[in-house]
Amino acid sequence: MRSTSMFSSRSSVARALTISVATGLAALSVDACQNDSPLAPASTLQSQQASAERGGALVRPGSGILTWTLKDGTLLVPLAGGTFQLTGPSNFSLTINDNVTPGDQDPAGGSFKVMGLYPGAYTLCETVPPPKFLLKDNILATTCMDVTIVNNSTNSGRQFFNYHIPRAAWSVVDPVGNPLGGSYFVLTDSLNVQTPVLDDSPQDLDKTFGYFLKEFATPGQYMLCETLPPSGYTLPVSNCRGMPAIPGAQQNWGKFVNAPNYSLYFNVTNTLGQPLSGTSFAVKRVSPQGDILVSDNFAPDRDPATGKYFVIVPAAGWYVICQHDVPYGYDVPKANGGCSPTVATVKLGIPTNAGTWVDTPWPIAR
Repeated sequence: MRSTSMFSSRSSVARALTISVATGLAALSVDACQNDSPLAPASTLQSQQASAERGGALVRPGSGILTWTLKDGTLLVPLAGGTFQLTGPSNFSLTINDNVTPGDQDPAGGSFKVMGLYPGAYTLCETVPPPKFLLKDNILATTCMDVTIVNNSTNSGRQFFNYHIPRAAWSVVDPVGNPLGGSYFVLTDSLNVQTPVLDDSPQDLDKTFGYFLKEFATPGQYMLCETLPPSGYTLPVSNCRGMPAIPGAQQNWGKFVNAPNYSLYFNVTNTLGQPLSGTSFAVKRVSPQGDILVSDNFAPDRDPATGKYFVIVPAAGWYVICQHDVPYGYDVPKANGGCSPTVATVKLGIPTNAGTWVDTPWPIAR
């Protein structure tokens, strides 16, 4: 009987201890809940935004939407590849890369859409322009805009404009417009930094014979000088030009005309002054003797215009030009049997005008 009573007493004590511990834990749990404070909506927004910034799902709980476009300021077409920063209430900050979700919800290049925004005042800034475009907006003179977001509404119509970095094109031609390859230029900026530009070199973006295209990292005033002409040609009298490099559309810096070392030109017309085709001439060197036979629009005639000749000759000196062939229905000029009445004196770097031949029509058909 003694052992049975002792066992019952110990069981009662164990039950009492269990109930006491359970009651204490419950009290602690209730007290903890009463002392907890709920998370503020701003903290929730920042946490969710941080997830979005890391590439997580788009979970911004607001109902406002912001859309805008980035355009080429010259062509006024959408321009892909820009980066923006949107800042707003409660330290909200979001980086938006074009066509990269979850920041940009618009799949079209140059068009942007941000969803789930709380109402309030925001600032939208372009931070990185597309490649080969300048960040500064030439129209608005700023890279930021203030926007206001309203619940269940879309703020749209904002436009940013970027302009292509400055580009300039020029060419080197002979006196009748034929392109000449192999020229060498030196480009000097406002800080006197010089850049060599050789035809068709890496500095020349236009690989066409005699044509140049150069891009500039910054706008400004530049001096462009042709310092070495193609072989057999001379530099123009004015071989340097001061030119501005302006963002936007490609600029045309004109033509540098290089004359051959020795050349002459002449033309042939009818009595009404109209150019005649189908003629040929002999360019005769007086001393030492030597003839250059040339037909209209065939080498060595470099002038593509009908009835006009431009001929490169081997050296300085005196030359006589004689007409050999005439168009059907015409005769060569009677004076000197079709030869020039005076000699043409050719000098270095100066094309010589050898005159005009006037072919006379037959008085009656033959």
